[in-house]
Amino acid sequence: MISPRIKPSAFFPEEAPDDLFLVRQRKAKLEGYVQSLAAMDELIDFGAMAAAVDRACPRPDRSKGGRPPYATEVLVRMVFLQGLYNLSDEQCEHQVLDRLSFQRFCRLDGALHIPDARTLWSFRQRLAHGGLGAQAIFETLSQQLQRHGYIPRGGQIVDASIVQAPITQATTQERKTLNKGEDPAG
Repeated sequence: MISPRIKPSAFFPEEAPDDLFLVRQRKAKLEGYVQSLAAMDELIDFGAMAAAVDRACPRPDRSKGGRPPYATEVLVRMVFLQGLYNLSDEQCEHQVLDRLSFQRFCRLDGALHIPDARTLWSFRQRLAHGGLGAQAIFETLSQQLQRHGYIPRGGQIVDASIVQAPITQATTQERKTLNKGEDPAG
């Protein structure tokens, strides 16, 4: 393991030895807080969604070498977190680095390297190219939700038109007549 070249601070003291009961207790408590992530993880097959994205918009040629790419499933999960919590690329990178629940959801718990903001931006550009990646995600998600008995709906139109109402400027005498329950003249 590569150790960072950062001096330890009071905010991040040296780690205490792992306590099995402490880790179990924290994980059990986290499960209560992340029920939406756990439900989404059980309901959605992100592997099938990643395969659909790879078919719709394949990865660029890697024959010249370079760092191995992150799994498409990890990046799809991170895009879901962005949409669910309204996160920018930088915020998503930070939250995945900082939050154990996000690491577990993205299948990155215990990983040495986590996708950075630039990698996430590049993946979203790949999805946006021709709109095929986003379409593959939406179609796969809709099919999976329908299999579970949900009816996915989006883009509902709500009538919020503004209607001009007549302005009434009643005189004091007319208001008194109206308050008595009578109709004013005219």
